Amino acid sequence: MSTKEFLMNLEDPLRRISCGINAIELMMYGLGRTKDPYADGFFVVWNYLREAEADLQKAVQAAGE
Repeated sequence: MSTKEFLMNLEDPLRRISCGINAIELMMYGLGRTKDPYADGFFVVWNYLREAEADLQKAVQAAGE
């Protein structure tokens, strides 16, 4: 499998990961507005996943160059 094919195969999984991170972000903001004690936990998970997604995107872009 070529690098180009590999990167193309990553498009759908990366999109799904991004959608999941967005869903967690919405939960975090909703829980925060209601002063739910779980909001902080959702923030930690959201922030960790958002940073991991950014690192993954950088690695994919570097591989495509």
